[in-house]
Amino acid sequence: MFRQDKKITEEMVEETEDIFTLRKMGMDLFLKYMQFKMGMMPGTPFSNPNLFNPQNIHGFMDDMDKSENDLLLAIRCFEKVVEIVPEFYFDWNQLGLLYLEARGGGILALALTAKTGERTKECFEKALELNPAFARGYDGLGTAYETLNDREKAFENKLKAVALQPQSSIYWNSLGLNYALRKELRKAIACYQRALELNPQNMTARRNLQSVMREASKI
Repeated sequence: MFRQDKKITEEMVEETEDIFTLRKMGMDLFLKYMQFKMGMMPGTPFSNPNLFNPQNIHGFMDDMDKSENDLLLAIRCFEKVVEIVPEFYFDWNQLGLLYLEARGGGILALALTAKTGERTKECFEKALELNPAFARGYDGLGTAYETLNDREKAFENKLKAVALQPQSSIYWNSLGLNYALRKELRKAIACYQRALELNPQNMTARRNLQSVMREASKI
């Protein structure tokens, strides 16, 4: 039985065949990675001031390497899960989200590999094949298409997510991001405003709205 306080190693992941243990290890690794990532956000409640100490630069770089390795191991956990039981859409979706994070998180071994972008897309497509009404899958697929510079398909999928769950502040914000990338700033503003109507605590949408309004004021 896997203990949460036990360090997860590559050997442990490769030796494990139980899907529940693999899921647990994968999520624990991902949460550990996110904790480090959020600690690098100055001025937020999650900020870790020790990370910004110039005298700790070598320790910081070591921690960053460990954090990136945690994400790679989390991906491996879920790759094993979908190999063993490929019929669960939520596993494919989680794997797609992990790949998206890797592509956006600066992990060069993944971010610079074209096949990784296609694999990300495949994960969300598989999730949607298994559950065509899965709004989160369409949003993830839309983001995957954005990383592949296909903004039209990204737009189509993000629209589907909003259509399936029009009360989701998250999906309106995500659609706003797509409009902003397409330089359709008025539509982006409308999406961010709708996101904030649905959830005034959505700070990501609030920051995005402020950013796009500054951009629009320069035109």
